[in-house]
Amino acid sequence: MARVDFHPMNNLFSIGLVFASSSLLGSARAVTETREFDLKNLTQVVVENSVGSTEVSVTPGTKAVVEYDKKEFPDACRLAIDRSGHKLVVNVGHSISGMLSHIRCDVNLVVRVPQRVGVKSTSESGSINVVGTNGELELASKSGDLIADGTFSKIAVRSASGNVNIKGVAGSGDVKTESGAVTLSMSSAALAGKLSVKTESGAGMIYLPKGTPVKTNFESKIGTFSNELGNQESAAYKILLKTKSG
Repeated sequence: MARVDFHPMNNLFSIGLVFASSSLLGSARAVTETREFDLKNLTQVVVENSVGSTEVSVTPGTKAVVEYDKKEFPDACRLAIDRSGHKLVVNVGHSISGMLSHIRCDVNLVVRVPQRVGVKSTSESGSINVVGTNGELELASKSGDLIADGTFSKIAVRSASGNVNIKGVAGSGDVKTESGAVTLSMSSAALAGKLSVKTESGAGMIYLPKGTPVKTNFESKIGTFSNELGNQESAAYKILLKTKSG
């Protein structure tokens, strides 16, 4: 695997040859309640958490499963779980009476779904971990690490504070962060597409299969860029790296 390194704190971008692997499996957690749903025709899962960890992984059985542990859940909080058509939606938030309050709704969620499913997961404060799915991926968090390991035909990631680590990018992607390290790994050489990474502050790496033809574009007020893989103007896969602070 080859990589693109970017270090806005040191004003340095570079591409080099490295080998790396990591485990993204979450640790076990206590679960208080469980709900199950039919897997048939389920192609999308949407998980909207408030405070607490979120895990989305592949179900080992014949049902989609939602496990939830209410750590801090006063009356003004609300948990809604619904399967409608092709979509499973899990939402943690405030009831109408609690929408203007600052009450914490702290719930740890574990959602087990079929492998071939698109995942959209958001969090106000808490980590999100997606493992083993095959489809589009959309993650967003104001505070908390965003981690995924699967095969993702398209990714969209937004992070205000926290690290981003996505393994298995197989197509185009759009990543925007304000603070935190970014690590992206391509699962195979993409034939065409664009990967855009924009950071306010934070270092990062983009891992690519050795020999992947890419066209790169680096934008920064202050900084340097070194590409050891070579820049192919005719390459159908493009990588844009943009940073503001140095």
